[in-house]
Amino acid sequence: MLKGISSSKATVRYGCAKVLMDLSEKCPEKLYPHIGDFILLLGSEYRILTWNAMAIIANLTRVDRDRKFDAIFDQYYGFLNNEYYGYCG
Repeated sequence: MLKGISSSKATVRYGCAKVLMDLSEKCPEKLYPHIGDFILLLGSEYRILTWNAMAIIANLTRVDRDRKFDAIFDQYYGFLNNEYYGYCG
């Protein structure tokens, strides 16, 4: 699934991202070793993958024993002030 999010085919990318998002909600400990991959997706050129990465990372914070989220806190919440990704109302 992780390799699938790099596919050149949109249907594969987004399908894999959806499965990973669901898995991160149900079994975050299974995906936590790959949190770095999802952090990298925050810089994806594909907005949907960035949104999926944000949801996955949020789910993984429940098991973030190494406090990796702390290092990206400002970047993560910076999306809230970005009209392209978040609400600037």
